[in-house]
Amino acid sequence: MYHLVESGDLKQIGSYLASQGAGLQDFVPASDLLAVLRKIDRGSLDPVAGCILPEVFGDALRALGDLQPALLEYRNAVHRCEVTGRAVSVPRLLRKIASIERCRTNHAKALGQLVEAQGRLKDHPDPSEAGEVLREMALLERTQGRLAEAAVHMNAAIDLATEGSAPAALSRCFTALGSIETDRGELERGLEYKREGLRIAERAGNLTETARSSISIGTSYHALRRYEDSVKCYDRALQIARLVGNLRLVAYAMMNRCASLLDMGRADETAGELAEAKRLFQILEEKDTLALLDVYEGQREFELGRWSRATQLWDRGLRGLRAFADRGDLAWSLVYIGRFCLERGETAEGRSYLDEAAAIARTLGSTALLSEVERLLRIARHWPNSGLLAEGPRITSWYRQSAHYQI
Repeated sequence: MYHLVESGDLKQIGSYLASQGAGLQDFVPASDLLAVLRKIDRGSLDPVAGCILPEVFGDALRALGDLQPALLEYRNAVHRCEVTGRAVSVPRLLRKIASIERCRTNHAKALGQLVEAQGRLKDHPDPSEAGEVLREMALLERTQGRLAEAAVHMNAAIDLATEGSAPAALSRCFTALGSIETDRGELERGLEYKREGLRIAERAGNLTETARSSISIGTSYHALRRYEDSVKCYDRALQIARLVGNLRLVAYAMMNRCASLLDMGRADETAGELAEAKRLFQILEEKDTLALLDVYEGQREFELGRWSRATQLWDRGLRGLRAFADRGDLAWSLVYIGRFCLERGETAEGRSYLDEAAAIARTLGSTALLSEVERLLRIARHWPNSGLLAEGPRITSWYRQSAHYQI
């Protein structure tokens, strides 16, 4: 691409963008890609390349966390496609806009874009893109706690991605299905789906999806209390995400790595990374994740013996989670805060958190979550016989899933 731009061969640039543009961001550093793209004279390109260039700009800007400019580029691409009669690309662009809105917890806007994309697909059928839209729809359903519906749609998305021979989409779908199954309490099954997503990404040489799947597998290892394995996954993902310049994946790898360290009793090592993760998520405007980081910071303060500061952070975090987050994140946060309250001897407060978590668990149909809540409620009823805490390992803060990304 660099050499084509330097040579000024606009015809070859156009042909290259038309054939490779949509996937460039998965293989090269976003900052390098932007540096090359900015040298191209948009007005001199043929109509096909002129539609694709703003989309590639949008992909690179999004990876770097520049969300508003990315949205403007995607909308510009939609306009160009409609003007030049290339409406076949519009559903993909609408889905990318919806993905940004979902990640910013603007769920109504995201749903509107996805419904429009599905309508456009009726006029321009594309099995692969239909699967991508279904995957986004399933991720929206997951945030609302509708896990059974989300699983149905994600399985359908896998079928469509397979039919369309789209390895990147197939990897994303398997990784996301693994997260849904994990939410439902099927930890081993969820891990197997995620491993399949990683295998597909590695075989395709797709760096972005390799990083995404690695983060997701790390959360499964964390759920299984395999903390060392989870940290290895996050370290690998962090290296790859930094290579391609994907700020969101860097933030999730860093945040989840801190969660593992906290549950390994290494709270004193997490201050810098938690602060950096918070800074990145402020750039990304992810209100739900910022709330979860408050809960993580509360755990850190608890581990360091600062109870008052911990409760302040938990209160703020839970307010944000109730307002913005998916039900699984809220429920597991309530569970482990309730557990810490029991350890502290705050029985009534701990039971209140656990009762709220139990109600969510029944709504989600998560057997693993409900089992843990019921175990802790038995402890609360028998307090101060704290020996019952030895019935199981400490509840952990792992439950933030990076497949939240376009994930």
